[in-house]
Amino acid sequence: MNQVTLRRASLADQEALKQIRLYKHQHKYSGDGENLIQFVNDKDKAVYLIYLDEQPAGCFYLAFQDMSLKEFTKKSYAVLFSLSIGQHYQDKGIAKQAMLHLTKVFKILCPELEAIMLTVNCENKAAQILYKKVGFVDMGKLYYGGKSGPQHVYIFSAD
Repeated sequence: MNQVTLRRASLADQEALKQIRLYKHQHKYSGDGENLIQFVNDKDKAVYLIYLDEQPAGCFYLAFQDMSLKEFTKKSYAVLFSLSIGQHYQDKGIAKQAMLHLTKVFKILCPELEAIMLTVNCENKAAQILYKKVGFVDMGKLYYGGKSGPQHVYIFSAD
């Protein structure tokens, strides 16, 4: 069984992030790993690389000061953005394993926070299924602040 691990990225990981490339049709939902390099040293964000064994297979970042979803919860939260799995690693369960790992360690990584929030484009059915499988709950509300249309709001309560 291949092992999926998460590692917080640093500037030394720029080449690994550049290896995470999506198919062109997926860019309306997320972006290539190279787009996350700008956030690596941002104190209000944490960029994570997803490794399959020792190969960079995906990435995402958590934003700690993003208040765009505050109307949906009273909990303290981080927002998960840009979960991307590289072209050659898709359909192998890597995103599911990575998100299961994140939900298990979130309280250790962010003891002061109560939840992870995210939005998913209404058309992105695969992502909606994924997040529900790993414990996120669709709040039954839509967020209209995204650039690619209405999005479902999801929450994972860590408490």
